[in-house]
Parts: sequence; structure tokens; C-alpha cells
Amino acid sequence: MSRSMSRPMSRSMSRAMTRARQWMDATHGTHFELARHFLARFCDSD
Repeated sequence: MSRSMSRPMSRSMSRAMTRARQWMDATHGTHFELARHFLARFCDSD
């Protein structure tokens, strides 16, 4: 294991990961998936 892998995560990196997780939850939640599903079906051509 490299030396950098054993260091604890910095506070700023931890905050960035928390914000990224919150963004994913907000943009890829249930409503996003439902909208994506129905928009994809709406745009299908038979």
C-alpha cells in the first residue's frame, strides 16, 4: 500500500465528496429517473 493511500482524507476532500453525493441524490433521485423513463418512451418512434 502506498503512503498516500494510508493517509486520512482531508477535510476539504470530505466536504467535496459530501456535496457530490448530495448533488447525485438531488439530480438522480426518483423524480429524475421517472422523468428520464417517460421522456425516453415519449421520444420513441414506432
